[in-house]
Amino acid sequence: MAIEVLNGGMTGSLTGDWVQLLEQVKDSFQPDVILVVFFLRDGTRLHLLRSFVWPIRDQIVARNRASVLYRQSYLFRLIRDYRDRLEIAEHYGQGMNDAYFGSARQTQEWTIAQANIRKIKETAAEIHARVGLVVFPALVQLDQHYPFKKICDLITEFGVRNQIPTHNLLPAFLGKNAPDLWVSPANQHPNARGHEIAASSILPFLRQLLTD
Repeated sequence: MAIEVLNGGMTGSLTGDWVQLLEQVKDSFQPDVILVVFFLRDGTRLHLLRSFVWPIRDQIVARNRASVLYRQSYLFRLIRDYRDRLEIAEHYGQGMNDAYFGSARQTQEWTIAQANIRKIKETAAEIHARVGLVVFPALVQLDQHYPFKKICDLITEFGVRNQIPTHNLLPAFLGKNAPDLWVSPANQHPNARGHEIAASSILPFLRQLLTD
């Protein structure tokens, strides 16, 4: 069976952009299956790193520049840098969880994302296409203490509740060493190995959508 694929990935996009893209291509491409790959950050405003991460980073840089110990002691600097990385990670993790379980203002983007995914499902029904939802976890601390499991479960439950076939990729990644799956230490997007794991897990799910 021949399969033609249109990659709708857009750098820095949010779910509203996905709806617009589908509207633009639905008549010319006429898809049979629409696969929505939802990365955890897609339901947040954390892609706006300038406004979210940079302020705390700037505070840390200013504090360290003012520290005589930081400038003169290699051991102190090593320990301080490690603790700073933990502080930024904790700040980011808290922001991620707040975006799904926080106040109405904090969860605004997730509310918008849900409406847009429903819109994609409605558009798919109009053109007689099936929709599948894939939950793509953030690749950090992939063990029994994974910090964003509740978010993965929440998104999965949303798909089931809205009668959208849903596949959670977290089990496929658990037990792996997260840094081995990054593009680089400064870029936690999945590398070739990370994409291979995701693709192998998605393939049976996609085959079922095509069969149905």
